[in-house]
Amino acid sequence: MLVDESKKLVEKAGIMGSTLIKSNMPPLHVERFDTVLIDECSQASITLALLGMIKARKWVLVGDHKQLLPVFKSIRDKRLVERLSAFCLMREFYGKGEVWLRKHYRSNSRIINFSCRYVYNGMISPVKECDGIKLEIRNYPREMEFLNPDIPVVFLDVRGEDFVEGRSRANRAEVEAVVRIARTLKRLGIRSERMGIITPYKAQRNRIAEELKDEKLEVNTVDSFQGREKDVIIFSITSTGNMDFVSDENRLNVAFTRARRKLIVVGNAESIEKMSGGLLYNYLMYVRNLNGFFK
Repeated sequence: MLVDESKKLVEKAGIMGSTLIKSNMPPLHVERFDTVLIDECSQASITLALLGMIKARKWVLVGDHKQLLPVFKSIRDKRLVERLSAFCLMREFYGKGEVWLRKHYRSNSRIINFSCRYVYNGMISPVKECDGIKLEIRNYPREMEFLNPDIPVVFLDVRGEDFVEGRSRANRAEVEAVVRIARTLKRLGIRSERMGIITPYKAQRNRIAEELKDEKLEVNTVDSFQGREKDVIIFSITSTGNMDFVSDENRLNVAFTRARRKLIVVGNAESIEKMSGGLLYNYLMYVRNLNGFFK
Protein backbone atom coordinates (compact mmCIF):
# COMPACT_ATOMS: atom_id res chain seq x y z
CA MET A 1 0.00 0.00 0.00
CA LEU A 2 2.79 2.47 0.91
CA VAL A 3 4.60 1.67 -2.34
CA ASP A 4 1.45 2.33 -4.39
CA GLU A 5 0.80 5.64 -2.62
CA SER A 6 4.41 6.69 -3.13
CA LYS A 7 4.11 5.99 -6.86
CA LYS A 8 0.96 8.12 -7.05
CA LEU A 9 2.68 11.02 -5.32
CA VAL A 10 5.63 10.83 -7.70
CA GLU A 11 3.32 10.80 -10.72
CA LYS A 12 1.55 13.97 -9.54
CA ALA A 13 4.57 15.95 -8.38
CA GLY A 14 6.20 18.51 -10.63
CA ILE A 15 9.24 18.90 -8.40
CA MET A 16 10.77 16.17 -6.25
CA GLY A 17 13.42 16.23 -3.55
CA SER A 18 15.64 13.31 -2.68
CA THR A 19 19.08 12.33 -1.46
CA LEU A 20 21.43 11.10 -4.15
CA ILE A 21 21.21 7.51 -2.96
CA LYS A 22 17.41 7.48 -2.66
CA SER A 23 17.08 8.91 -6.16
CA ASN A 24 17.95 5.43 -7.39
CA MET A 25 15.64 3.55 -5.05
CA PRO A 26 11.87 2.90 -5.42
CA PRO A 27 9.75 4.75 -6.35
CA LEU A 28 12.25 7.10 -8.03
CA HIS A 29 14.48 4.44 -9.58
CA VAL A 30 12.50 4.37 -12.84
CA GLU A 31 11.92 8.14 -13.08
CA ARG A 32 13.74 10.51 -15.44
CA PHE A 33 13.77 14.30 -15.21
CA ASP A 34 14.39 17.31 -17.39
CA THR A 35 16.81 18.88 -14.90
CA VAL A 36 18.54 17.67 -11.75
CA LEU A 37 19.89 20.16 -9.20
CA ILE A 38 22.49 18.80 -6.78
CA ASP A 39 23.04 21.02 -3.73
CA GLU A 40 26.18 20.98 -1.54
CA CYS A 41 27.84 19.26 -4.47
CA SER A 42 31.41 19.98 -3.37
CA GLN A 43 30.81 17.38 -0.65
CA ALA A 44 29.63 14.73 -3.13
CA SER A 45 32.14 12.32 -4.63
CA ILE A 46 31.99 11.77 -8.39
CA THR A 47 30.41 8.33 -8.02
CA LEU A 48 27.77 9.63 -5.60
CA ALA A 49 26.90 12.64 -7.77
CA LEU A 50 26.53 10.40 -10.82
CA LEU A 51 23.56 8.72 -9.12
CA GLY A 52 21.69 11.98 -9.56
CA MET A 53 23.26 13.08 -12.84
CA ILE A 54 22.16 9.98 -14.75
CA LYS A 55 18.54 10.84 -13.94
CA ALA A 56 18.34 13.88 -16.25
CA ARG A 57 19.40 15.48 -19.52
CA LYS A 58 20.63 18.60 -17.73
CA TRP A 59 22.46 19.06 -14.44
CA VAL A 60 22.89 22.11 -12.24
CA LEU A 61 25.62 21.51 -9.65
CA VAL A 62 25.45 23.93 -6.71
CA GLY A 63 28.34 24.07 -4.28
CA ASP A 64 31.39 25.81 -2.89
CA HIS A 65 34.84 24.41 -3.63
CA LYS A 66 36.14 26.30 -0.58
CA GLN A 67 33.89 24.46 1.86
CA LEU A 68 33.69 20.80 2.91
CA LEU A 69 34.94 18.18 0.45
CA PRO A 70 34.05 14.47 0.29
CA VAL A 71 35.33 12.35 3.16
CA PHE A 72 37.49 9.33 2.31
CA LYS A 73 38.94 7.45 5.27
CA SER A 74 41.77 6.04 3.15
CA ILE A 75 42.82 9.28 1.38
CA ARG A 76 44.79 12.07 3.08
CA ASP A 77 46.05 13.94 0.01
CA LYS A 78 43.81 17.02 -0.27
CA ARG A 79 44.61 17.57 -3.94
CA LEU A 80 43.40 14.06 -4.72
CA VAL A 81 40.25 14.58 -2.64
CA GLU A 82 39.52 17.74 -4.62
CA ARG A 83 39.78 15.79 -7.88
CA LEU A 84 37.31 13.24 -6.48
CA SER A 85 34.77 15.97 -5.66
CA ALA A 86 32.13 16.16 -8.41
CA PHE A 87 31.85 19.93 -8.05
CA CYS A 88 35.60 20.59 -8.12
CA LEU A 89 36.09 18.30 -11.10
CA MET A 90 33.28 19.93 -13.08
CA ARG A 91 34.77 23.36 -12.35
CA GLU A 92 38.06 22.14 -13.77
CA PHE A 93 36.46 20.72 -16.93
CA TYR A 94 33.74 23.32 -17.52
CA GLY A 95 35.05 26.44 -15.78
CA LYS A 96 33.60 28.71 -18.46
CA GLY A 97 30.11 27.56 -17.55
CA GLU A 98 30.33 28.38 -13.86
CA VAL A 99 28.28 31.16 -12.30
CA TRP A 100 29.33 32.90 -9.09
CA LEU A 101 26.86 34.40 -6.64
CA ARG A 102 28.93 37.51 -6.00
CA LYS A 103 26.78 39.41 -3.50
CA HIS A 104 26.57 38.37 0.13
CA TYR A 105 23.46 39.30 2.14
CA ARG A 106 23.55 37.12 5.27
CA SER A 107 26.30 38.14 7.69
CA ASN A 108 27.93 41.18 9.24
CA SER A 109 30.36 42.73 6.74
CA ARG A 110 33.41 42.21 8.98
CA ILE A 111 32.60 38.52 9.42
CA ILE A 112 32.25 37.74 5.72
CA ASN A 113 35.00 40.13 4.62
CA PHE A 114 37.58 37.83 6.15
CA SER A 115 36.58 34.97 3.85
CA CYS A 116 36.08 37.38 0.94
CA ARG A 117 39.69 38.48 1.26
CA TYR A 118 41.56 35.37 2.35
CA VAL A 119 39.47 32.52 0.87
CA TYR A 120 37.61 33.83 -2.19
CA ASN A 121 40.21 36.38 -3.33
CA GLY A 122 37.67 39.17 -3.64
CA MET A 123 35.25 37.23 -5.83
CA ILE A 124 32.33 37.97 -3.45
CA SER A 125 31.42 41.04 -1.42
CA PRO A 126 28.78 41.99 1.17
CA VAL A 127 25.99 44.43 0.36
CA LYS A 128 25.88 47.69 2.34
CA GLU A 129 23.05 46.41 4.56
CA CYS A 130 25.42 43.82 6.04
CA ASP A 131 27.14 46.60 8.02
CA GLY A 132 24.08 46.80 10.28
CA ILE A 133 23.76 43.09 11.08
CA LYS A 134 24.81 43.15 14.73
CA LEU A 135 23.98 41.44 18.00
CA GLU A 136 21.34 43.33 20.00
CA ILE A 137 22.67 43.24 23.55
CA ARG A 138 23.46 45.89 26.13
CA ASN A 139 25.10 46.04 29.53
CA TYR A 140 27.55 43.22 28.90
CA PRO A 141 30.08 42.65 31.73
CA ARG A 142 33.04 45.04 31.69
CA GLU A 143 35.47 42.15 31.80
CA MET A 144 33.86 40.76 28.62
CA GLU A 145 34.28 43.74 26.32
CA PHE A 146 34.58 41.30 23.41
CA LEU A 147 30.77 40.89 23.61
CA ASN A 148 30.38 44.49 22.39
CA PRO A 149 28.03 44.29 19.34
CA ASP A 150 30.29 46.76 17.52
CA ILE A 151 33.05 44.13 17.55
CA PRO A 152 31.58 41.35 15.37
CA VAL A 153 34.83 39.40 14.90
CA VAL A 154 36.75 38.32 17.98
CA PHE A 155 39.75 36.22 18.94
CA LEU A 156 39.86 35.30 22.64
CA ASP A 157 43.35 34.20 23.68
CA VAL A 158 43.07 31.31 26.16
CA ARG A 159 46.42 29.83 27.17
CA GLY A 160 45.25 26.26 27.64
CA GLU A 161 46.87 23.06 26.43
CA ASP A 162 45.22 20.29 24.46
CA PHE A 163 45.39 16.62 25.43
CA VAL A 164 44.50 13.34 23.78
CA GLU A 165 41.17 11.78 24.74
CA GLY A 166 40.54 8.47 23.03
CA ARG A 167 41.11 9.10 19.32
CA SER A 168 40.27 12.78 19.67
CA ARG A 169 41.51 15.89 21.49
CA ALA A 170 40.18 18.23 24.18
CA ASN A 171 41.20 21.43 25.98
CA ARG A 172 39.86 22.15 29.50
CA ALA A 173 40.67 25.87 29.50
CA GLU A 174 38.75 26.40 26.27
CA VAL A 175 35.79 24.39 27.57
CA GLU A 176 35.57 26.74 30.56
CA ALA A 177 35.86 29.86 28.38
CA VAL A 178 33.29 28.72 25.83
CA VAL A 179 30.75 27.70 28.48
CA ARG A 180 31.18 31.02 30.31
CA ILE A 181 30.59 32.99 27.10
CA ALA A 182 27.49 30.97 26.18
CA ARG A 183 25.96 31.31 29.66
CA THR A 184 26.64 35.06 29.71
CA LEU A 185 25.00 35.54 26.31
CA LYS A 186 21.95 33.64 27.53
CA ARG A 187 21.71 35.91 30.59
CA LEU A 188 21.88 38.90 28.22
CA GLY A 189 18.84 37.62 26.34
CA ILE A 190 20.32 35.64 23.45
CA ARG A 191 18.27 32.45 23.14
CA SER A 192 20.10 29.15 22.94
CA GLU A 193 18.68 28.48 19.45
CA ARG A 194 20.48 31.57 18.14
CA MET A 195 23.90 30.31 19.19
CA GLY A 196 26.13 27.57 17.88
CA ILE A 197 29.37 26.15 19.27
CA ILE A 198 31.72 24.52 16.79
CA THR A 199 34.91 22.57 17.39
CA PRO A 200 36.93 20.27 15.12
CA TYR A 201 37.11 17.53 17.77
CA LYS A 202 34.42 15.18 19.07
CA ALA A 203 35.99 14.95 22.54
CA GLN A 204 35.87 18.74 22.91
CA ARG A 205 32.30 18.79 21.61
CA ASN A 206 31.26 16.20 24.20
CA ARG A 207 32.94 18.02 27.08
CA ILE A 208 31.33 21.37 26.18
CA ALA A 209 27.88 19.80 25.76
CA GLU A 210 28.16 17.95 29.08
CA GLU A 211 29.13 21.14 30.87
CA LEU A 212 26.39 23.28 29.31
CA LYS A 213 23.54 20.77 29.68
CA ASP A 214 21.44 22.75 27.21
CA GLU A 215 19.76 20.68 24.50
CA LYS A 216 18.63 23.80 22.64
CA LEU A 217 22.16 25.12 22.22
CA GLU A 218 23.79 23.19 19.41
CA VAL A 219 27.34 22.01 20.03
CA ASN A 220 28.88 20.11 17.15
CA THR A 221 31.78 19.52 14.79
CA VAL A 222 32.36 21.50 11.60
CA ASP A 223 30.87 18.77 9.39
CA SER A 224 27.50 19.00 11.10
CA PHE A 225 27.25 22.77 10.54
CA GLN A 226 27.71 22.87 6.74
CA GLY A 227 24.77 24.74 5.19
CA ARG A 228 23.65 26.11 8.57
CA GLU A 229 23.76 29.51 10.25
CA LYS A 230 23.49 31.03 13.72
CA ASP A 231 23.51 34.60 14.99
CA VAL A 232 26.46 33.77 17.23
CA ILE A 233 29.15 31.20 16.52
CA ILE A 234 31.74 30.31 19.17
CA PHE A 235 34.59 28.31 17.63
CA SER A 236 36.89 26.36 19.94
CA ILE A 237 40.19 25.66 18.16
CA THR A 238 41.20 23.15 20.90
CA SER A 239 44.58 22.21 19.38
CA THR A 240 47.78 23.77 20.66
CA GLY A 241 50.33 21.28 19.32
CA ASN A 242 49.76 19.75 15.90
CA MET A 243 47.58 22.28 14.08
CA ASP A 244 47.26 20.48 10.72
CA PHE A 245 43.70 19.21 11.16
CA VAL A 246 42.22 22.36 12.70
CA SER A 247 43.90 24.69 10.20
CA ASP A 248 42.37 23.07 7.11
CA GLU A 249 41.17 26.01 4.98
CA ASN A 250 37.88 24.44 3.91
CA ARG A 251 36.85 23.47 7.44
CA LEU A 252 37.77 26.84 8.90
CA ASN A 253 35.87 28.64 6.16
CA VAL A 254 32.74 26.61 6.95
CA ALA A 255 33.07 27.31 10.69
CA PHE A 256 33.69 31.05 10.31
CA THR A 257 30.92 31.67 7.76
CA ARG A 258 28.19 30.09 9.92
CA ALA A 259 28.03 33.29 12.00
CA ARG A 260 25.59 36.09 11.12
CA ARG A 261 26.11 38.67 13.86
CA LYS A 262 29.04 37.57 16.01
CA LEU A 263 32.03 35.28 15.52
CA ILE A 264 34.11 34.44 18.59
CA VAL A 265 37.17 32.24 18.03
CA VAL A 266 38.69 30.80 21.21
CA GLY A 267 42.23 29.49 21.07
CA ASN A 268 45.87 29.75 22.05
CA ALA A 269 47.32 32.71 20.14
CA GLU A 270 50.90 31.67 20.86
CA SER A 271 50.39 28.33 19.09
CA ILE A 272 48.92 30.08 16.05
CA GLU A 273 51.67 32.71 15.87
CA LYS A 274 54.23 29.90 15.56
CA MET A 275 52.57 28.87 12.28
CA SER A 276 53.47 32.21 10.59
CA GLY A 277 50.94 31.63 7.83
CA GLY A 278 47.71 29.88 6.97
CA LEU A 279 44.09 30.85 7.49
CA LEU A 280 44.14 30.74 11.31
CA TYR A 281 47.18 33.00 11.39
CA ASN A 282 45.50 35.35 8.91
CA TYR A 283 42.39 35.48 11.09
CA LEU A 284 44.48 36.38 14.13
CA MET A 285 46.10 39.25 12.21
CA TYR A 286 42.71 40.30 10.78
CA VAL A 287 41.03 40.68 14.19
CA ARG A 288 44.07 42.44 15.65
CA ASN A 289 43.68 45.12 12.97
CA LEU A 290 39.98 45.46 13.88
CA ASN A 291 40.65 45.65 17.64
CA GLY A 292 38.99 42.27 18.13
CA PHE A 293 41.86 40.55 19.98
CA PHE A 294 41.26 39.89 23.69
CA LYS A 295 42.88 37.92 26.52
